[in-house]
Amino acid sequence: MVALKKQVENYKKITILFAYGLFAFLLLATTISTALPFGSLLFDPHARQLNVAVIMTSLIAGSILPPVVSYVMGDKTTRSKASIDHHFNGVLFGIASYWLSLFFSFIGADTISGIRASFSEPLATIIAGWPIIATLAILVLVAIGFTKTTKKVALVIDYRPFRITLFLGFVAAFVYILWNQQYVANSPWTTSALYVFAPVLLVSTAYLLLSNIGFSTASHLTRALAAVSFGFIASSIAGRLIPGITMGISIGIGLLCLTLYLIVVRYAK
Repeated sequence: MVALKKQVENYKKITILFAYGLFAFLLLATTISTALPFGSLLFDPHARQLNVAVIMTSLIAGSILPPVVSYVMGDKTTRSKASIDHHFNGVLFGIASYWLSLFFSFIGADTISGIRASFSEPLATIIAGWPIIATLAILVLVAIGFTKTTKKVALVIDYRPFRITLFLGFVAAFVYILWNQQYVANSPWTTSALYVFAPVLLVSTAYLLLSNIGFSTASHLTRALAAVSFGFIASSIAGRLIPGITMGISIGIGLLCLTLYLIVVRYAK
């Protein structure tokens, strides 16, 4: 029993450490890819400073705001007195915000032309930021429910509405990609199938490798989704952090991050 408790604590510490590390790289990537180039435009006498400032703010907010606000929600709604539980729940809320933001940004990309045709700048850019509001609105509802639950649930990983939200966000993102590839981009079925088999394979592998830690079956699946999320987050950050990086290399970086996380969690003493 003592060994199992220590194993769970190690899992939480490692998850928090990896999440903080990825967030640090996200801040760096946002600075390099957004803040610096747009910041330089603010000093260009030929640029419309207000429009540049609004666009830069919206891009930075799209990257930073969902995970930061979601983390705070997870932290503040945790009733446990253990500080590690506050950090852990914040991290999981941040992971859920990644998939919800990704899905809504896909939809937002389809609506951007209509918004820009109907509204002038900078109002168009502000309205186009609706995916951020949609993401945070859903997580606010989950956070409120987690606060009001009558059951003694210390970790959000054991809270069913959160597990459902994370699962649906993960699935929705890949369903959209699959639909877009098959019906919009008219890609071959082999390319489309990759967006089905790859996430299923990764989640299944993570599920098996992390099954030695004592949680319920549903919580095992949530932990597997969180682990795989680290790989996708690392891949997307690499694409922004390293100029000219190929998709293959960014995917490789994501797989390396996921593999390292799984090994450390499984064999941590």
